[in-house]
Order: sequence, then structure tokens, then C-alpha cells
Amino acid sequence: MPQPLMFPRRMGRTFRVGRTGARIYLRYRRTQKRAAGQGPLTSQATWDAAHSRSAEELYQLAINLRGLLVKVGQFAGTRADIVPPQYVASLSRLQDSVPPHPLAEVQRTIRRELGEPEQLFARFDASPIATASLAQVHRARLHDGREVVVKVQHPEVAGLVPLDLRNVQMILGIVARRRPQFDFRAIVREVGRQVPLELDFVREAEMTRRVAANLASHPGIVLPTVVDEMVTRRVLVLEYLDGERLLAVDRSRSDGPALAN
Repeated sequence: MPQPLMFPRRMGRTFRVGRTGARIYLRYRRTQKRAAGQGPLTSQATWDAAHSRSAEELYQLAINLRGLLVKVGQFAGTRADIVPPQYVASLSRLQDSVPPHPLAEVQRTIRRELGEPEQLFARFDASPIATASLAQVHRARLHDGREVVVKVQHPEVAGLVPLDLRNVQMILGIVARRRPQFDFRAIVREVGRQVPLELDFVREAEMTRRVAANLASHPGIVLPTVVDEMVTRRVLVLEYLDGERLLAVDRSRSDGPALAN
């Protein structure tokens, strides 16, 4: 079961989101009045400054509160087609700069889901190789010598998702009412449909097996093998594959097969 979030923390979280939304609303209201009496170039600069400051506030809010706010920010940071460039510049940083949870929390989740980490792994790297909005990934070695990665869901994240959805809908509704051309609520609706599925690592393991089976005839595509006995809703252990992030690969390279990991 997801860990419950105590009422004072829920209220504090909602308050911080609401306060940020109010600041952004008032900033855009002031900006609209100021820009109305300016020439085109000055008006654009005024709006650009408001976007930059507001985007940075949303970035800091996501970093501080984490949970679904990071997920929404990451998604928005990739949508240069619908958000101003200032938001893309700020929120795209969430792809790489999400602070990891302490190792003790990770170990507690593993212990609760699978058993004692010392009995499960011959080696478990303390520093994660990746941290995202819903989980973080550590490299490890099984006692039989297999190199693996261990994906561990963040504590409380399942309980935070419904609250964060409501909070994000509130803050984006404030912005949309003031600036209808910046209505990003469709992003939240899409994230709201997908995130509950992503919280189920048993489903993710099954999808990984299914995709691997479907692509087995393509030698240039490799997917990690699921360690079947180490899969729960909140912990997923996969074969370790060495590779590069898609965003880091030089698009001009054509000297080798694609690697999915």
C-alpha cells in the first residue's frame, strides 16, 4: 500500500503550490498592464522576463516538492511546440538534476518489497546512476555474478500523485485564465493518465518482456532481461546494459546499431 501523507504535509504542499500560482498570476497581470503601453520590442522583452522568472519558480517548486511536479515539469520541458522557450530552458533541467533520495530510504523499500539487500546483492552502489520523478536506479551485482540495475520507487510517491494532480491543475488553471494562449492543462491530463500505469513495476516488467519478444528478430535492438524473481510493484531488477542516453548520442553517427536500455 502507498504510504499515507499526513494532513499537515498535504496542506503545506498545497499551500506552496498555491502560493507559487498566485505569484505567477500576479506577475502576468502586472506584465500585461505594463506591456500594453510599450512598443513591440520592449513588450516582448517584458513578457520574456516574466516567462523566465515564472519558469524558474516552477522549476524550484518541482525540485523542492518532487513527486508528480517533476514529472509534469519534465514533460513540459520537452514541449517546445506549446510552451514558451523560457519554460523549456528551465524545466528541461529536470531531466538531469532531480536530487536522489537517501540510500537508507532506498534500502527500506527494497527490504519491504524483496528482503534484506545484503542477501539479495553481492554489491549495491550507493550512488544512483539515474534519478527521475517516480523512482531512482542503482547499479548492483547479484550473488551469481550478473550485473543488474535496481529501479526503486520513491517513498510516498504513489500517495502524492492524486494530490499533485489537483495542485498542478490549480496552478495551471490560474495561468490559463490570465493567459489563455498558455493553457498547459492538456499536459496534466496526459500525465494523469500515464503516471498510474508507470507506478506499477510489475506491469513495466511485463511490457519489457513483451517488447523484447516482439523485437527479438531485430539484432540491432537490445532490451534488458527482467530478473523475474526480483519484481514487485515498487522494485524492478533488470539486466545492466552499457549504453548512452538518446539525447547524448550524436545524431550524425551511423557507425553502429541502436541500443535500448
